[in-house]
Amino acid sequence: MQAVLLELILNQQLHDITHGLPPGNTVEVKRLSRRDRGRLKTELGFAENLDEIVRSGLFRN
Repeated sequence: MQAVLLELILNQQLHDITHGLPPGNTVEVKRLSRRDRGRLKTELGFAENLDEIVRSGLFRN
């Protein structure tokens, strides 16, 4: 999960620097390819459920 998010953020930062903008920690989703938008959506969906997954693993009877 981290690898995909980090890759997308780093690519965005390189794009920003190339265009004279300060690098940030956000990703311009409209700039992403269809494939990368799908990867981002998948990873964010996983992150959304991460809290529940961890809790269920910690508090099993």
